Amino acid sequence: MTPALEDRQVIGLRSMTQADIPLGLRLTTLAGWNQTEADWQMVLAAGFGFVATYGTATVGTATVVPYGTAFSWIGMVLVDPAYRRRGVGTALLQRVIAEATPYGCVRLDATPQGEPLYTGLGFRAECGLLRMMRQPQVPVLADASVLDISGNAACRALDPARLTELIAFDAPIFGAVRGGVLDALVRNAPRYALACLQDDVLRGYCLGRSGAVYEQIGPVVADSAEIAQALLCRALGACGDRPVIVDVFAAKEAWVAFLQSLGFAAQRPYTRMVLGCDCPTGVPERQYAIAGAEIG
Repeated sequence: MTPALEDRQVIGLRSMTQADIPLGLRLTTLAGWNQTEADWQMVLAAGFGFVATYGTATVGTATVVPYGTAFSWIGMVLVDPAYRRRGVGTALLQRVIAEATPYGCVRLDATPQGEPLYTGLGFRAECGLLRMMRQPQVPVLADASVLDISGNAACRALDPARLTELIAFDAPIFGAVRGGVLDALVRNAPRYALACLQDDVLRGYCLGRSGAVYEQIGPVVADSAEIAQALLCRALGACGDRPVIVDVFAAKEAWVAFLQSLGFAAQRPYTRMVLGCDCPTGVPERQYAIAGAEIG
């Protein structure tokens, strides 16, 4: 229930630091989200965030990851459930939007519950996303032949010396350079860092991370669905006995069907939203999994 006007306290906002990560972890746990301490460190190293206070209580967070001057990404908008419907989330969003705007247009991936709020702040829908989840007892492969790639292409562990090449390969497909995020994903979960090479030329890659609730595979970026399938299947082999999530574009129906053949099922939808004009879109056709709702 929304508190009476006389019960409202002054909402304060301040910059988020590494010392605030325990607050972020408490809020993600309350929300049932998947982020870990390493994820918070990655987001704050690649961008910046804000903490909201309500009276003397510390109650909310929001982050911005700028991708050069192409666009920025809003994420980790969290409010303690005991302090919702008091204007805290709106105050956080207004602040991060103002801080993000100098970096170009602003993007975020909204849950169905959050989409009306973002629409009211001027965001418009770009496309739909699906979070697909696979339970660990499902066999890794529906058909082992998907690991075979035509020609002389091969999927293998990423050589860290090729990270610069991977970042350059990714940039036009994602729509911006995101070296800090990709570097952190490689360092934090090297077992998921895979590359597909053909004649020593990078044709695709896969990264991932271990979360509080699930393993997450993504981004998966490739020149073809065939390469993306091989990369994903090899990554699944490293997931052990934990459930796995993959965030994908809903319009890629053939890719969604392939995931279903591997035992994935739709868990929840998201809507990718944008504020501003002339925002680079990259090449969605070659993006088979995003890095995550909080970073794009």
